[in-house]
Amino acid sequence: MTGLATPDVVGSGDAARRPAEGQRFLAVRFTVEPGEGRSATPPALSYQVPGAAPVPVAPALVAPGSTVEAVVAVPADATQADLVVLDDGLEQRLSLVDGAPGPGNVQVLARTQRTAEVGASRETDALFSAPGRVPATFPVTVRLDAATLQWFAGPDGSVRPRDPARAYLVLDVTMALPEGEPGAVPVDLLTLVLPDGTRRPGVDLTRSADRVLAAFDVPAGFTTGEVAVRGRATFPDGVTADLGADGVRFPVTIPAG
Repeated sequence: MTGLATPDVVGSGDAARRPAEGQRFLAVRFTVEPGEGRSATPPALSYQVPGAAPVPVAPALVAPGSTVEAVVAVPADATQADLVVLDDGLEQRLSLVDGAPGPGNVQVLARTQRTAEVGASRETDALFSAPGRVPATFPVTVRLDAATLQWFAGPDGSVRPRDPARAYLVLDVTMALPEGEPGAVPVDLLTLVLPDGTRRPGVDLTRSADRVLAAFDVPAGFTTGEVAVRGRATFPDGVTADLGADGVRFPVTIPAG
């Protein structure tokens, strides 16, 4: 939304129009930009006053890169009128009065800062064991490249947090043996420690037995925490890795806003 106004009259001369008795005009200008959802169906936009039917925005105007200008007549005493966006089952609102986001909007989507570029590696020893094999200790390298706050999460964007005030902090994290290719880190080895001491367990967003997309369920306003890679976990092939109680740790910071 790039502009709001409350004009007394629209147009000039014979084309001039004033609001009807008991109404007032709200003017709005907004741009349509590519969204983050993965639905192939274009979003549906409308203007709405509580208690009244929505007034749809012409679908032809809803194209990435377009700018829409409109004047909406609302009751003179209306304190709320919204631009409503319905996209991939998700409803978002922006006030036509002051531009404020709706109280039920997804908070993380309003953030401009969502990624921490970590780019750090840590080395530690891990004890590997499996049924019928002799346990052995090997050095491992754990690398955390980035951590990103997401709403449309998972491999296809269909995994979403439990409420609009939360987000998934999705990790680009790997672990490798010497001279081995980096592989996924089991989520049982992952813990996020927040500044107040709260510990969040890792979750796997893939819902697959042979793939891992590690993440943490966090407040949408998350700015700082520490990712700990430690403890014990079993890989799909039955091998168990134990990184001990300390393991390795990575500070993660995402600027507010």
